[in-house]
Amino acid sequence: MRSPAFVTPASGVVLGPEAPLIAMGGGVGVLAVLAGAAIRRVAVEVQGRVDGHRLLPTPLVGAAIAVTAIVFAEATGRSSSEVLFSGQTALPSLIEQAGSWTAGALVAPLLSRASPMPPR
Repeated sequence: MRSPAFVTPASGVVLGPEAPLIAMGGGVGVLAVLAGAAIRRVAVEVQGRVDGHRLLPTPLVGAAIAVTAIVFAEATGRSSSEVLFSGQTALPSLIEQAGSWTAGALVAPLLSRASPMPPR
């Protein structure tokens, strides 16, 4: 006998995996891979120009980060600290208040936190 995927303790209702949720998860995974590839491509392109001239781009990148944090705060009504500080410290509050976040507000921190990583 197979055990159910999920059982809610209070009601005893059995919830099984649903095809639309699985498809959505796969779609989000594919989008994440594409976004990561695009970020890496931009990082590799920019790296050659920045390596020898870091004095000017560094404050410009800092200003761009500040602008994205301000835009996030103004657009979503949430604190800029949601995107500026460690994701590990912000993640518990995001999970606790997940129902109060709109889809756009959930995507905005991902976009504002997306920064080019140097190739390994």
